[in-house]
Amino acid sequence: MRSLRQVKEDGEDVYIGDLGIMRFIHGELMGPGAVNWANKEKNEERNNSIAVGDSSILWSMGDYLAPSHHRQGIMSDAVGTVLHEWGIPRMNIRHMWVSTFTDNEGSVKVFQRNGFKLIKSIEEHFEVKGKIRGLNLLEWKYE
Repeated sequence: MRSLRQVKEDGEDVYIGDLGIMRFIHGELMGPGAVNWANKEKNEERNNSIAVGDSSILWSMGDYLAPSHHRQGIMSDAVGTVLHEWGIPRMNIRHMWVSTFTDNEGSVKVFQRNGFKLIKSIEEHFEVKGKIRGLNLLEWKYE
């Protein structure tokens, strides 16, 4: 499951976004303490080596929604549905971290509406398309 699509009244099917679940990829943030780039690959390799279905896997989500569809609750609903109707029962997801750019308040709100808690904001974390960007880290745990 990746594509979010809108079916219009005339039956036309239009791509409006993307939502996917994957194992967490920011190994520099795993473990206690501050950002540790030296342990990035080791932490990611350890998380990737855990057997499918094991509840100790640290998961993540990536999402995109066309600007024309922002502020309508679409992504909040999609995140909740994918997590609760697919991730928990079919993948045994129990722990998830997601990241957003620090200037993307809308994305933070999408995850907070679904029970994620902001646990860290890191200014000037890495370079994206020639610009230094900050990163928010949000956490969700199955209860």
